Amino acid sequence: MKVSILSALTVGLAAGTLAAPTKVERDLPTVTGVLSGIGTKVDALGSAIQAYSGGDVASVQQASDNLVSAINSGNSQVSGTSALSATDALGLPGPVDTLKKKISTVISDLDNKKTLIVDAGKGAQTYNDLTEQKAAAEKLSDTIVSKVPESLQSLAGTVAGGISDAIEAGVKNWSDQASKGDAQPQASPAVETAAAPSAALAAAPKAAPTAAPAAAPKPASNAAPAAAGAAPAGRCVARY
Repeated sequence: MKVSILSALTVGLAAGTLAAPTKVERDLPTVTGVLSGIGTKVDALGSAIQAYSGGDVASVQQASDNLVSAINSGNSQVSGTSALSATDALGLPGPVDTLKKKISTVISDLDNKKTLIVDAGKGAQTYNDLTEQKAAAEKLSDTIVSKVPESLQSLAGTVAGGISDAIEAGVKNWSDQASKGDAQPQASPAVETAAAPSAALAAAPKAAPTAAPAAAPKPASNAAPAAAGAAPAGRCVARY
């Protein structure tokens, strides 16, 4: 008979409480509050994705950025808490599993919009957003596990790691966009057809300019008139 990891963790944590004194639950609300806040941002991202019908992805991008900010902020809050007791840790599996299911639903919705997002030239951006979300979720999971008693950290890690595992499914589905970079939206055939003749004209070799007609030879200038004949011999030029 199979026993789920969630059940195994619950049993393990319950067993741990038998040997540990009860601790006032002052840190568990911080952790569960963080998980709940992240869940709200996941819901907002899901709504933005469902409403997306192509073109500008600004609303989806903003929702993704808000989610990453919430995860990072939550990590800082959990990091500042003291260690959880085994009793406190009993309250983790439920909220973690709820968040994991929300993320899985959003990843599925995102995959359904892949063609529209890729056509908008934002496939690589979406892949980068997913890897950023996964990295932030892994840090949060590690921080949560570090607050659990050492004897239970292995089981707690498996449960808390389910958050980043859910995002990893999206990373894999979008990995084919990793190296493509953001591209301009694809042009419509009509635009491309209209542009073709211009491109052809631009590519055509330019005809050599027609040479200017050779300059007509200038007529030889008239020879200067012959010098007036010399005065007849014996004739006096000067007059007295």
